[in-house]
Amino acid sequence: MNDVIEHQTSQTPAYHGDQTSTTAMVLDSNTIDSIMRVAEIMASGKSTIPAHLRNNPGDCMAVVMQAMQWKMNPFAVAQKTHLVNGTLGYEAQLVNAVVSSSSLLRTRISYEWDGDWSRCSGKNDKSTNLTVTVSATLKGESEPRRLTISMAQAGVRNSPNWEHDPKQQLAYLCTKRWARLHAPDVLLGVYTPDEIEVAPRTERDVTPPAEQPPSRPATRTDALKGKLAGKAQSKPAESAAALPAPTLDMIAEQLRQAAGKADMDRIGQLITQLPDGQYDAGLQAFNERVTELKAKAQQRQGSQVQFDADGFAQRIAACTDIDTLDVMAEELRDIESSGEHDRLVGLYRDRRAELAIG
Repeated sequence: MNDVIEHQTSQTPAYHGDQTSTTAMVLDSNTIDSIMRVAEIMASGKSTIPAHLRNNPGDCMAVVMQAMQWKMNPFAVAQKTHLVNGTLGYEAQLVNAVVSSSSLLRTRISYEWDGDWSRCSGKNDKSTNLTVTVSATLKGESEPRRLTISMAQAGVRNSPNWEHDPKQQLAYLCTKRWARLHAPDVLLGVYTPDEIEVAPRTERDVTPPAEQPPSRPATRTDALKGKLAGKAQSKPAESAAALPAPTLDMIAEQLRQAAGKADMDRIGQLITQLPDGQYDAGLQAFNERVTELKAKAQQRQGSQVQFDADGFAQRIAACTDIDTLDVMAEELRDIESSGEHDRLVGLYRDRRAELAIG
C-alpha cells in the first residue's frame, strides 16, 4: 500500500500556480509533458485559436506556459495574441488585466485624466496637456507609486482604437510603463503590438545607406550642446523624467525590432548616451544590425517581381478575420520598395479598421 502511495505522489506535477517559476516547469518532466500535450491539442484547434498559432505547437507551448504563470485559461490568452514582425505580442487589454490582478499589488490600479479630452484629435494627437496618471500601492508599502504620461509621449500607435478611444489607449500604455518600472517581473518578456513595432508600416527605406557609426561626444559639455542644437523633434522636458535612461539591453531590443533608417538614426542617438562601459558593445551591435538589414533588403528585391498586387488586394477585401489579416500584412514587407506598397498598406488599414469596428 505504501508503495502505491509513493508512486502516485512522485507522478504529481510540481506546479503551484504563479509561485512556480518557468525554470521549475521546464525541469520537471511531468509538468513539461503535460504542457506539451496541451500545446499540441491547442495547435490542432481551428476556431478556438488565431491563425498564427494553428499547427504551431512551439508557440502554443509558450502561450500555455505564460497562461499558467498568470493563472488564466490558455485558450483565452491565445485569443489575445498577435504576430508582429515575427514576434508574439499580447493585446493591451490582456496585459492591463494581468497587471491589475497581480498579487504584487496591495490596491487596484487607479487612473486620473487631466486636460480637455473633448478636443483630442485622435490617433495623431501630440498634446502635452492631455495626460493620464496611473497609481497603485505595492504590498508592503503604504504610499502609492504614480506615473504620468501625455499623448505626446505615446510613440507607436498601431491599434485602431487610438483613433476611436485614445483616452483608454493612453491608460493602457501608462499601465504597461508603470508595471515595467515598478513591477517588471509581472510583464517580463511580454509586449503588446504597440511596443513591438517601433516603425510605421509605410516606411519604405528598410536598408540604411552606408553611414558613419554614431560618434561619441568628446565631453559631457559637447553632448549637451548637441542636444540643445538638435531638431525640434525632441520630446517635452517632462517626458524625460518619466522614461528610463538608455541601457544596453534596451538598445539590443530596439535594434532587433528596427526596420529602417529612421529607427537606426534614433537608436544611434541613444547609443551615444550609454555609460562608458556599454558604449563599445552598443556600437558593435549597431554595426551588426546594419549588415543584417542590408542582407534582408537584397533578399526582398528578388521576391518583388513575383508578387501579385491585384490578387493580394482581393484577398484583403475578402478577409473576415483580423488575425488572418495581420498575418497577410507581413507579406507586404517583401515589396516595401515597390510602387504598389503604399496602396496595399492603405487597403490593409481600411479593412482592419472595418473589422475592428465590427
